[in-house]
This record gives sequence, C-alpha cells and structure tokens, in this order.
Amino acid sequence: MDHINVLVWTIKDENTVIAVNETLANFFQRNKVYFYMKSSNDNFTQEERELLFEDNQKVFSTKNKVTIKKKISDPSGKAKILSITKVPKLDEDGSIKCVVCTAIDITKQESLKKALDITIDNLNASENFLTLNFQKASSGILLSDKNGKIILFNETLCKMLGYNMHDLMNINIYDIMHPEDILKNRYLLNVLAEKRVEDINMEARLLVRSGTYIWVNFYSRLSVNGTGYDDYILSYIENISDRKSAENMIREQREEIKSNRAELEFNKLKNKFFANLSHEFKTPLNLIFSSLHLIEMHINKMAAYSDDKKIRSYTGIIKQNSYRLLRLVHNLIDLTKMSIDDYHLNLKKCDLIALIKQIVSSVESYMKESGRKFVFNCKIKDKELTCDPLAIERILLNLLSNAIKFTKKGDRIILSITEKNGFVIISVKDTGIGIKHDKLDMIFEQFRQVDETFKRGSEGSGIGLSITKYLVELHGGSINVKSEYGKGSEFIVEIPICNDSYYYNAHENGNVVELTNKVDIEFSDIYNL
Repeated sequence: MDHINVLVWTIKDENTVIAVNETLANFFQRNKVYFYMKSSNDNFTQEERELLFEDNQKVFSTKNKVTIKKKISDPSGKAKILSITKVPKLDEDGSIKCVVCTAIDITKQESLKKALDITIDNLNASENFLTLNFQKASSGILLSDKNGKIILFNETLCKMLGYNMHDLMNINIYDIMHPEDILKNRYLLNVLAEKRVEDINMEARLLVRSGTYIWVNFYSRLSVNGTGYDDYILSYIENISDRKSAENMIREQREEIKSNRAELEFNKLKNKFFANLSHEFKTPLNLIFSSLHLIEMHINKMAAYSDDKKIRSYTGIIKQNSYRLLRLVHNLIDLTKMSIDDYHLNLKKCDLIALIKQIVSSVESYMKESGRKFVFNCKIKDKELTCDPLAIERILLNLLSNAIKFTKKGDRIILSITEKNGFVIISVKDTGIGIKHDKLDMIFEQFRQVDETFKRGSEGSGIGLSITKYLVELHGGSINVKSEYGKGSEFIVEIPICNDSYYYNAHENGNVVELTNKVDIEFSDIYNL
C-alpha cells in the first residue's frame, strides 16, 4: 500500500486514525508513524484534519460507503482536488470494525490519461464518466464494449465526427472505421481485453458524417461495469489528421529529395561520360589536323604534281569533316557544362559593331561561294558594351550557318543591327524554306531538328540553337523566331547594353582571333552550297 499513487488511511472511529500509507504521509510531508493511533484532538493542520476526519460521522451513522470530492492544499499551498472514498468494514454483529479510506488526485481530470488511473475500488464505469466531467473534455471520450458497441461518449466526439448523439448511439465503432484499419485495430483491442497489456495506442481512420475519413488516435484502457468485471473499453480519441498530413508531406519531400539525389548522381555520371567521350574524340582530331597540315605543306612543295587538284579535294573533304567532328565535340563539352550550370562567360568591354563587322567580313566569301545574296544593314556606328566576344561570335555564326542551310542559291540572307530601348537588336532574316508553325516551339530544344530526314542538304546534331539560346540568355538577352513556311525565317536577338566594369576583364580587348578557323568549324556541316 506504500507504493501506490493513492492516499490510504484507516480510522477506528470518527476521531481516531489507526494508520496511513507512505503516499499520504508524503503528501503532508510527514513520517507515517506520526499519524499512528492519533486523535482529531492531536496536533494536526487544518488540511490534515479536513481530509482525515471530516464526513466520518456520515459513514458511522449510515454504515454505507461514502464518496466525496474535496479541495485540499499540500504544505506548499498548492491546491489538489481529491476524490475520497470511505468504505466501512463490518463485524459479524453488524458493528463497524474500521473504515478504509482512499483519496485520489483528480486535479488533471481533463486529461483522460490521468483520469484512467482511477482504480476499481473507487469508481465503476458510470461513476468514472461522471467524475471526469467528460462532456466538457477537449478531446473525444468513448466507452464501448469489447465488440465495439458504443455505450457512452461526450459531445466533443459528436462534433469531431459530425454525428448527433442519437445517431452515434446506434453505431458500432467498426461500422465507421476504414476497412483497411479494422483487422489491425480489432486485434489490438482483443489484446487489451485479454489483459496482455494495460493500455494501447492505435491509429485509425473514422468515417465522418460528410462522407470523408479523418485520422484519429485511440488511447484505450479497460474500465469496469457496476459488478466489477472488465466489460468496457475506455478510449481517449484525438483528431490527428493535420499531423498525418504533415507526415505524408514530409515523406513525399524525402522521397522527392531521394529521387533528386539519384537523378543528380545520374546526371553527374552522364556528364562525366560525355566529357570523357569528348576528350577521346579531340585527341585523334588533333592528330588528324596535324597530319593534314603536313600533307598541305608537302602538296605546296609539289605544285607541279599532275593530281594536285584531286589530292587537294580529298584533303578538303578530310578537313571539312574533321572540323565537323571538332564542332560536335565543342558542342558536347559546352552542353555538358551548361547542363550543370558550369558554363561561364568571359566578359570584356568591346565595340560590338566592330566585332560583328569582323565576323561579317569572314563569312562573306562563304555567302558568295554558296550563291546566297548577303546583305548587311547596320544603323549603329559603334556601340561599346560588356559581353563575351567569343560567345557573340558563336551566336552570330550559328544563326548565319542555319540561314545558309535552309536557303538555296539566289535566296537572300539579311543581317541587320539596330538599337532600341537599351538593347542592341541583331536580326538574321532569310528568304529560304521557312519553318512550319508546329515546329516553332521546339527549335530551341536540345537534339531537335526541323528537318529530321536524311535528304537534307546539310548535317547537324540539333543542339546548335539550344546553345545559342543559352549564350544569349547568359548575356541577359533573349532570342525569338518569326517564320512563314515557304517564305523564310527571321531570328531576332536582343542583347542589353551593359557597361558595368565589375564584370569584365579590363586588361583584355574584345577582338576575335583566328576567326577564319572558327568560321570553317561552324560552317563545316554545310555540304551542298
């Protein structure tokens, strides 16, 4: 009796205490020997006297059990609400031999977990509910039998589920439980009913009146009926739908993070593969170009050789296709860098108009040889801005090479430079075959080609325009296309005029070196000029 969470004492008559347990002595911060065979006239505090002796007369006069509630303060002054039960023990002649008294702290009765500690000796099932004042509890409280039939419940549970009291009284708890949760929860309640555990925590989905399910948590323990048998299950029910939603969200986010990590790892491996592959291509190409250079030197020394033109034709084919492979290698390397945001501009301060004119002078011979009528219109005398000259060169060469690919002899290609609203506008317009309307949205996508047949007069990987778009956007600009199928196309690039010295290398100029080879590389996949 000394190690239970119940205050216990025994009285001989209305004014005499026989003994108390350790719990009661600790409550008043005394030794339990202090109470042994003490009278109400002895040196007790008002709180001790009120607990031990008040209402004793009623027990001895009626010889019946008395149950009362009292507010008692401990020595620290903290008030406790105690549920007190006084049970008389009778001799054979009907006289009272002694009275066994118990008191339980029910101050925190709003919490069912505390209230469920009420023992069999204090309250039966209905008394338990009345003492809890369960109608005002903030959480749902349910009393059901072992088969799930609802016996009692509070208003909070009605509001939680949306049923009125009459409807809920006629419902078995398993009737509104989600079919997937019934088997598991029925098993857990059977384990509880068989007293293999003292309490259980379980989660389930319950059907509310609106037709949807909510997640709830059951905290359940055995209760007793008026005969003292464990026939009822007392459950504290809490709506945990918000918590479940949060858990599902966290789970989905973890799965997404896991998926993103796997995708990132795959992309790293893929990019590493392309980088290695590009390196492997570049090594033999360097050897081919070196060998070609030596062959051309030898041919120049043997100018009188009868098959000189044929040999030069063969070496020209080798050179053109080598340039084409080199262009593909460069594109693959850059595409790999761009896919992981590792491509950086080398910004310099330069005269954009002078740069474009330098590029134009290098492509005019190609235009003439191909039979295209090339027109260069520039309405700006000079324009100094911050840019990456090699990137601008690459943008312009790609657009001009595409214009040659999709035009025929006699068609016009017009390059125009204007300025508007703080932007330099570069327009490449042609009178070629144009682009079908349903293809316009895909031309800037990687690996997509407007003409995917093998009969086209030029070759390409389908990544040139996607790289061009990327380079334009790195400059803070934009690129758009206008086209009418059968009449021609116009690509419009807008580059912002920026002179912020913070971003460029002031010790380097913006001239493009070795431009001829760059043009040869960019135009290498054009065969039928």
